[in-house]
Amino acid sequence: MLKKVNTKEFKGDLAVVSVQQLSRSNPDSKGGFLLYDVSNPESPEKLGFWEMDKRVPGTHELYLTVKEGKPFVLAANPYADYYTHGEEKDFALVDVSNPSDPKTIYEFDPRTLPEVDENFNGYHWNSPDGKTRPVFNHSTMTDNNGDTALLSFWDLGTIILDISDPYNVKFEGRTDYAPDVQGSAHSAALAKGGNVLIETREVYNPTREGYEESYGYTRIFDIKDKQNPKLLSTFKTELVDDVEDGVTFANTVHDPKVQGNTLYLSHYAGGIRAVDITDPSNPEQVGVYNPAGGYFWGTFVDRNYVLGSDMNQGLKVLQKNNSNE
Repeated sequence: MLKKVNTKEFKGDLAVVSVQQLSRSNPDSKGGFLLYDVSNPESPEKLGFWEMDKRVPGTHELYLTVKEGKPFVLAANPYADYYTHGEEKDFALVDVSNPSDPKTIYEFDPRTLPEVDENFNGYHWNSPDGKTRPVFNHSTMTDNNGDTALLSFWDLGTIILDISDPYNVKFEGRTDYAPDVQGSAHSAALAKGGNVLIETREVYNPTREGYEESYGYTRIFDIKDKQNPKLLSTFKTELVDDVEDGVTFANTVHDPKVQGNTLYLSHYAGGIRAVDITDPSNPEQVGVYNPAGGYFWGTFVDRNYVLGSDMNQGLKVLQKNNSNE
C-alpha cells in the first residue's frame, strides 16, 4: 500500500509491504512489514522493517492511513497471540512517521472484552453460545478519514475501533453470530459514507457439527451506531448450498470492494459478482464474470474498470457495462 507522506523524518511516497515466513523453522526468515521510499518508482529504497517475534508467521494483511499528517500502519498478524502466549497480539497499530524506526503504539487484546475469558489462549475462544470458536485477526482497514478501524477477527466477528486519536484507541463494537453460524470474518468494506459494513466470511468446511450447512456468504450491517451493529441482510450465491462438494474454497466468498451503490465480490470458482446495495436490506446481483476455469482471489475497482486476480489465469481487467455491469 502507498501514501504520500510529509513528516519531519520523511517526505515522499511511502509504500508498505507485508512479509510472512515460508518456514518458521528457518533461522534466517523474518515476518512483519517492510517500508520503502518509492518516490522514484524505478529505484525503490528500503527504509525500515517492522519485525515480529520469530514464533509468529508475520503480517498477513495491512493498511496504511494518514492522520493529521502522520502515517500509521494497521497490521493483521494471525496467530501472534497464540504463538507468543499473549506477548504479542494479532492486531497492531504502528506509527511509521519515521519509516526507519516504526513504533508500535497499540495492540488489540480480545481479553479486554467481557465475553472473552482472561485465560483465553489467543485462538480457542469459549464463546457465550457454548462453542469453542477460532479467533485470529485476518485483515484490517479504515474508513476514508482514518477514524474507524475494522479488524476481521474470524469468529469474534468484525471488531470496530475508534482510532481518531491513534494514541488513545477505543473499542466501539463488533459483529456477532447466531449459535449455528460459523463466523470466519475474513474481510470488510464500507458503504453509504461508512454507515454500512460489508463482512465477507471465508467458510470452506460447510458441514461442521453444530452449525448450518453452508459455505461462506456475505453479511451486510448498519453501523451508524457502532456500539450496536445491526444485521440488515445477507448475500448468497448459488454455490453456498452445494455442501456435497465437501471441504473446498471454491464455493465461498472471499474479498469485498465497494464503489457507489455497487458491491463487488471475489468468489473463487464463483467468479466476480456485482451486487446492487442501493437498499442494503435487499442486495441484488446485477452482474457476474465467471469464465471457465477461473478462480478469483481478489477484486479491485477503479473508475470504470474492475480488476480480478484470477489464480488460474492471471490478472483480468474488466470494463463495467452500465446496463448490466
